[in-house]
Amino acid sequence: MLWRAGVTPARRASDLTEGERRRLYTGMRRALRSTVPGGRVPARDTWLTGHRDAPDPHCPRGGGPLRRSRPAGRGTVWCPRSRPEDGPRR
Repeated sequence: MLWRAGVTPARRASDLTEGERRRLYTGMRRALRSTVPGGRVPARDTWLTGHRDAPDPHCPRGGGPLRRSRPAGRGTVWCPRSRPEDGPRR
């Protein structure tokens, strides 16, 4: 949902701008409408979930290889080419 909303997972929720919170809320509603009826996250080609478990995962948005990290103890997949700031906090 963060990827779809264009919000980096390295950001704390309390630091999000009003616009980021709005995009995230809208993205969450759209994603839930697609996932809840099917009981799972769909592996769509335009969604990160459609690529993250591939043997050689690449970003559908930026085309770069996907990276995995664990900011705040939660696993995330991100593309350093399309969103370099999504990387883990140092």
